Amino acid sequence: MKTTRILGISLAAALSVSPPVLAVGTRFFELDSSEDFTTTESRGVAVTSDGRVREGLTLGSLALGDGVVALASLSDARGRVLVGTAPQGKLLRIDGAVVTPLAETKELAIASMVRGGDDVYLGTMPNGLIFRLRGDGLELFSTLEGADHVWALAYDSVTKTLFAGTGPDGKIFKIDAAGKSVVYTDLDEPHVTSLARSEAGRLVAGTTGQHAWVMEIGPEGKAVFVAELPGKEVKSLAFAPTGELFAIANDYSELPDVPKRVAGTDRTPPNAATYPRPKAGKGALLRIDADGRAEKLLSHADTQYTAIYVQTASKVFVGTGNDGRLFSVDDVHRTELLADVDARGIMQIDPTPGRGFLLTSDAAFLRRFEPPTATDGIWASKVLDAGSRAHLGQFAVEAKGAVEISFRTGPTAVPDARWGEWSNWSAKRAVPSVATNRYMQARARGFANGAELSLLRIAFVPENQRALILEATAAPRNAGTRSKEGLIIAPTEAPKHDAIVKLSWRVENPDADALRYRVSFRREAETLWRDIFDEDTAFTKTETEWDTSGLVEGRYVVRVEASDEHANGPGRARKHALETDAFTIDNAPPRFLLAAIEGDKLRCRVVDTQGPVARFEIALDGKSKWTSIDPSDGVFDDTDESFEINLSRLGLAAGRHLVTLRAYDRAGNVVVSELPWNP
Repeated sequence: MKTTRILGISLAAALSVSPPVLAVGTRFFELDSSEDFTTTESRGVAVTSDGRVREGLTLGSLALGDGVVALASLSDARGRVLVGTAPQGKLLRIDGAVVTPLAETKELAIASMVRGGDDVYLGTMPNGLIFRLRGDGLELFSTLEGADHVWALAYDSVTKTLFAGTGPDGKIFKIDAAGKSVVYTDLDEPHVTSLARSEAGRLVAGTTGQHAWVMEIGPEGKAVFVAELPGKEVKSLAFAPTGELFAIANDYSELPDVPKRVAGTDRTPPNAATYPRPKAGKGALLRIDADGRAEKLLSHADTQYTAIYVQTASKVFVGTGNDGRLFSVDDVHRTELLADVDARGIMQIDPTPGRGFLLTSDAAFLRRFEPPTATDGIWASKVLDAGSRAHLGQFAVEAKGAVEISFRTGPTAVPDARWGEWSNWSAKRAVPSVATNRYMQARARGFANGAELSLLRIAFVPENQRALILEATAAPRNAGTRSKEGLIIAPTEAPKHDAIVKLSWRVENPDADALRYRVSFRREAETLWRDIFDEDTAFTKTETEWDTSGLVEGRYVVRVEASDEHANGPGRARKHALETDAFTIDNAPPRFLLAAIEGDKLRCRVVDTQGPVARFEIALDGKSKWTSIDPSDGVFDDTDESFEINLSRLGLAAGRHLVTLRAYDRAGNVVVSELPWNP
């Protein structure tokens, strides 16, 4: 899937604006995918899985009451809707825009509903009761012994038989016309959460608990395994008019809580003020063929599925749980996002022409499908970030029909009162009349009569921002190891001179312009800067090694300058420079001010201009074994160090010997001298 892209293209032609400081490189926001076009601020539009925006659903909004959670519904031929609710188990009737409390079960929730002839049956929880609505009168129809939750109902109009899927023991009850119930089958799972009956009389059930099973219930309650779906919940099952079976299944890290009756009683907990809200899960829509093969048509990893409506075998609607989105899917997996409502869950879907609606659970609203007008559908983009203040240029669209575009800009990532007004609508390539800001947003209208938007490209030029050198360092290549606490550990072996100094710098480049660096140096006591690179050398790395062998020893400073001149026109480039701390270049060896043997005692004094003296050692008679000698004060910490050693302790035989002296400074420069010794 493609995502919103910012395209940076160097163009000689600037936009029709004259800002004080501009980068020459024009950039583009390009929106052309389903992910680009899917936003929560759009209304009345649909977004297809292949990246097109077109006319969607226009939804009404009828509130069902404060604190109401809607769980089940059905409608009659006159367009009236019955809604079962929680947490007080009330039955509402909606006629047009009028919401009427029709009856009250005094249970925690009406969890399922089904029409049987002229009556409506209501399954409740947590006491396993089924009520019957006859006319406008509600009566207790059946008590399911051993069941707490009546999750699903199905009705056989031929035999006048009602089937109920229940929990917490996974039983399916069969209830006759007089309300007498028997256990029809036990599916050996905690809950039977879905039932569906085809026009041909096929009865299937879905379970929730340890497994998401789909079972077919044959004559005399014989259960035959059909399929195991991903996750732990078969939320709903539905047949197409031609007999194909569809299912929505959910996977949870932890299954949602379900209400329980108070131990030792048959009633709802007296303080059950709210109905448990579902937890977010992962949803999947599947088509199950006659051999039990389950084909995944749609899935989401960020939300569970809560409602399904099968219009035909090639047109299925799915509602999501914790973000209130409505999708349609066809038989080749093409998807449309039809609506995104301000609610946590879509519990029922009825797209029947002339009376279609959505029922949202939390908050509870009936959202009727209303006839769209030419201006109903508005698509709004996400807030787009140019990275810095930017000047918008022309926009381009790929669209069918009279789609118009409008823009606004602002200084904040979330639009607020500081944002400007929307620009005028325009269907043609133009420069929007909006202020220079970092953030921008686009919207589109005109999706009636088959119009579609498939691409929106917006040109912009960010104001040029200066790159900053945040840190610049210079250190000899042979410098000792430095710990995090600042401890420098000198090597135990003799240092080796290296005239190479490592230079490095850290840069903040807010608009990602191409940068070149100029590096120069001076002696600490001087003001004249000398370039390390020729002007024709466009150095672009953030580190280099500098050969200082041609310099006299002393204290030096390096300056690094960052310039974005390669990405900006003449007079518009911006620069920033930073100097390193002063550091020592030492290419000269130390000197012996004293080197003498008096009797058996060797006395030496070594000095170095830059220092400190770092090591002193002796060898005898031209041999390669060197003995390291500590200074008289015990620490190598000065440019002037003295040494004294009793040579007789070396255990040499009598006779003439040659004593070789070798001294190093910290930079690894070395001086060598020889003395004869005749003990």
